[in-house]
Amino acid sequence: GDSLTAGFCRGGREFVPYPRTLAERISSLCSASCEVLVCGLTGMRADTMADGLASQELVDMMGYKGKGLGRILDESGPFDAVL
Repeated sequence: GDSLTAGFCRGGREFVPYPRTLAERISSLCSASCEVLVCGLTGMRADTMADGLASQELVDMMGYKGKGLGRILDESGPFDAVL
């Protein structure tokens, strides 16, 4: 299937990470540069991510590791917007 977070599309035949497109679109609308940080994890359900908000390390179904959203906001911010 497709995954917005990971950028897999066309049944997994292509990988187009959405942060690049999002940054380009925001920049074109605002006439300013921007940086987009993504913390999505493949195949991880919302309740699992919510349970791991403060986690130093979460592991998705592909074996990729990432921090919990709360930890990212505390350690990598400040951010102008969070979606």
